[in-house]
Amino acid sequence: MSRFLPKIAISVLLFLTLSILGCEKPDEKVDNTNPVTIGVIGPFSGPGKGWGENGLLGVETAIQLEKTRGNRHSLKIIKEDDQSNPKLTIVALDKLVREDQVSAVLVLSSSSSMLAIADLADSYQTPIVSVLASHPDITGNHWVSQFIFDDIVQGTVAALYVIDELFIDHVGVGRDENDPHAQSLADHFVDRFKTAGGITERVDLTGDSVNYTDLVAQLRDKDLDFIYLPLQAAKVIEFERAARQVGWNPQVMVSDGLLAVMMLEYEDDLSLLEGMLATDIFATEAEFTQYGKRVSEIFKGSFKEPGTTISALGCEATSALITALQNCGTDPDKACINLALRGGNEFPGILDPILIHRSGKAERPVFINKIENSKLQPVLRVN
Repeated sequence: MSRFLPKIAISVLLFLTLSILGCEKPDEKVDNTNPVTIGVIGPFSGPGKGWGENGLLGVETAIQLEKTRGNRHSLKIIKEDDQSNPKLTIVALDKLVREDQVSAVLVLSSSSSMLAIADLADSYQTPIVSVLASHPDITGNHWVSQFIFDDIVQGTVAALYVIDELFIDHVGVGRDENDPHAQSLADHFVDRFKTAGGITERVDLTGDSVNYTDLVAQLRDKDLDFIYLPLQAAKVIEFERAARQVGWNPQVMVSDGLLAVMMLEYEDDLSLLEGMLATDIFATEAEFTQYGKRVSEIFKGSFKEPGTTISALGCEATSALITALQNCGTDPDKACINLALRGGNEFPGILDPILIHRSGKAERPVFINKIENSKLQPVLRVN
């Protein structure tokens, strides 16, 4: 693409080298007629229910796909609503493991919820699949597998793109100290941007009492042309409304899944995202794998709701879990499932195969997209 792409790729590789530990291959795939119980935790009510419901459609799509393949592995799904409340996530996990005795748990909740249960994962010794959360500390245990690249990768790619591709060395960075995901992304962006010689301005958007109009006016007067906003949708909306009110039009970059959340929960405000840059797991015009094409067919034939980054990740993570179950025989042992998930194995993905390292972290491409007509138009891809 650009002559600076090799520089980004090399920098990311040098900065984010992941250790890959060797491990045994799982058993050969076998047919399994015994039902296996899987827990699914997510926000199925409350303000974030669109996130949970759309992710669940991805789970259901993966299950349908496996049925068309003649997979006789019977799954029983038990759904628990955590309302995006970490305290309820802990309660849900305890119930699923102790009372329902699930073999594994899929979590469709945010980084706040995943961080709350990650510290408990080793004590439960049950495989937990973090479908959507990307905080780097989620995998600081032996039982959580993360199916999205983490915030270190995403923040680093974003920073290097801005300074190496756009030649911008002075940016504003939005911060929300109450959101672990937003805070982590801002920290890693700032660290990498400063290391590369750039200057950042702190844009504090913590809490509900921010005067957005005054804030953006101050930023405009500093002649900033670029703002990185790795924030929740509601705060991005308020920022963009205020910027338009004061007649300021900086280039804005947002983070993974924001367009999906806007489509599901803030449809009337989608036009505010027009022209923004966005890091994401997927891109609208990217070529699908055979797995991705089949997933798309099943999803469109089964649901009227939009397919988003959230539903796509739900599908990929569920397919990987089903593969792990199949590789562990007729009576899957939790330790075997966990090793099959995070044993350095590749799983089919919608755009590319997904490698889950022994650390539990996923290795997959990062897309820099431009949001146009509510689509993620690819600008750059970093492997």
